[in-house]
Amino acid sequence: MRIPISRKHRPCPILPWLLVITGIIWGIAATSASGQGGPNNDRTMAELEKTDLVLERAQQAVGESGSQKGESLLDNARRLQQYARDRYHQHQYGQATETTLKARDKALEAIAATRTTEENENAVRRQLERTDQLLQAAQERLAEVTRGRGTGPAARLDFLLDRQQTAWQQFHERRLRPALKITLQVREQISRAAEQARRYRHGPANTGQDLDRLREYIDRVREPLTASGSARSTEMLDRAERRLAQADEAFSKGQMSVASEHAQICRELLDRAMAGIDQTLDAPEVAELIARAQAEWNRLEGAVIDAGDKDLRELHQRAGAELRRAEAVSAAGDMAKALAHARTATKLLNDIEERLP
Repeated sequence: MRIPISRKHRPCPILPWLLVITGIIWGIAATSASGQGGPNNDRTMAELEKTDLVLERAQQAVGESGSQKGESLLDNARRLQQYARDRYHQHQYGQATETTLKARDKALEAIAATRTTEENENAVRRQLERTDQLLQAAQERLAEVTRGRGTGPAARLDFLLDRQQTAWQQFHERRLRPALKITLQVREQISRAAEQARRYRHGPANTGQDLDRLREYIDRVREPLTASGSARSTEMLDRAERRLAQADEAFSKGQMSVASEHAQICRELLDRAMAGIDQTLDAPEVAELIARAQAEWNRLEGAVIDAGDKDLRELHQRAGAELRRAEAVSAAGDMAKALAHARTATKLLNDIEERLP
């Protein structure tokens, strides 16, 4: 027998939904309370403070190094950190934490950039110091060979000293690339100044010998330059011959310094012309070039021994080693490398002939 349930005791159908809604409201309230002073808030603040410490380190490192890349990265890190703090004050702790970590990464990149700048700075400093050493040695040689003579080499060396001082100024202003460029240019010119000083030591007779050797050099290279078909190399040969004519004219007028200048430029043009020949020569042509260089090496051997100069002997040995390499790679069929070694040997032999008394 079913007992009817009184309408008074029948359960309310909306009660379960009221309980669910109440639970959601309490959950939101609890989360809000946690956000105002709970663990998320504390963690975000801790990350922001850590980033502030890294930013301080980065600012000090960038300020000391003067790194432009480091400064750019540091500015980016500061902007990110400010954005993170703005999100923190708006209680957006997740976004604030994510952004401050990005800011920290940028600050660490800025510190790394300063270390790279320091390494580059040390490398440029070493190059500057090496040039200083070469200049000092050149000054000592110049003092020996130009005593009582003209001031041409001394004037050139003074110019190089001024240029080197400019390179150091660029370095101290943290302009590393211009500093390196200038000091390397100075280094290239030191050998020319030393050569000019050597000519001053021997006077007109030695300048005349240099001009005679240049004529011989032109005779040796005219055939391979003409046969190469290289318009640029042929043009350089023409320019070299004009320079030699100018050197002869200055020599005839007793202008030894001017003659030496023209002679040096003439030799440089010939060297560049030979270096510019197309390297697709066939085996017989390369073999002929090696043979000519070997004959020149044999011809100079006695003069080098008689000179008793250690530097000349070393150059002669290096030329011989280059010729042996040229023959070896030529036998292996690598004509390009064989040609490169033969040309290096030829240049060394030309240097020897120029330095011989």
